[in-house]
Amino acid sequence: MRAYVGIDLGSTTTKAVVLDEDGTLLGRGITNSRSNYAVACDVALSEALINARFGLIAGELDRSGLDDAEKSGALSALDRLFRKHQYLEQLRVFAEISRRIIGSDLLARDTRGALDEILASMEAETPDLYAAGATRKSDFFRDLAGSRYLSFAEGSVRSKRVGFDRLVGLFDKTILEVENVSAGVGAFEAHAIGPSSCSPRFISSAMYSR
Repeated sequence: MRAYVGIDLGSTTTKAVVLDEDGTLLGRGITNSRSNYAVACDVALSEALINARFGLIAGELDRSGLDDAEKSGALSALDRLFRKHQYLEQLRVFAEISRRIIGSDLLARDTRGALDEILASMEAETPDLYAAGATRKSDFFRDLAGSRYLSFAEGSVRSKRVGFDRLVGLFDKTILEVENVSAGVGAFEAHAIGPSSCSPRFISSAMYSR
């Protein structure tokens, strides 16, 4: 099966769509634009392909005989599981880059304790961020991680006696590099496998079909 891709690189967001040979929309993706336009296009396309895979899974569930409530619950659980794993991988990339920045700057090394505390808190709260019924202002990593990082940074300022502006500066330096790495988005298979209420039989069938 042939597919066609269209990408709109904008000043604020970059959007991608995937169409089949008949022009039917298979998937769409969006990400925030960043200084590296190639990465912005890669991430938007990756999100569109992920969206297309979820569409294939929905089709498999339609043929499975599940009622609407069961199908909706399965898709919702898989989406939350996927986004949680994707966020954790992006957080791992963020941690790796931020620690490298600190390690190469003698003046910033005293922020290591505060950074470790912030990162540990962000990882620990992740299941709650993606729990059933939880609401998030944004699924863009910059927005979600930024709000959580700054929230925990306020506590670290008091416990570690580190200037808040220095922790903010560390985030700003790190997120610029994180946004120029597309690996954190990951492939569908990397984040979709795990415990969920969606039967692995349907997931596997849709993941590897076509």
